[in-house]
Amino acid sequence: MKPLVKHTRLANGYIVNLPLMNPKFRYLYITIGAILLISLVVQVFITYPDVSPKGVLLNALPALLFFYLAYKTYHEKKDSELM
Repeated sequence: MKPLVKHTRLANGYIVNLPLMNPKFRYLYITIGAILLISLVVQVFITYPDVSPKGVLLNALPALLFFYLAYKTYHEKKDSELM
């Protein structure tokens, strides 16, 4: 059984633990990000005349975070891996 923690070495030599970067969580991250994005659109639609840029930003950041996590779990197979 593989651990859920992936170790990544940064350019400055530090090792960072990236938890839950398993590809099986990709659809979960996409679903959560889509739900958060839909709720953001609904909130902007409901509060249209008095839309707060701060509120939009604070509600968009979690959606962007989950879409970024989904992007990070994607693994593209290179030709060298297939051989």
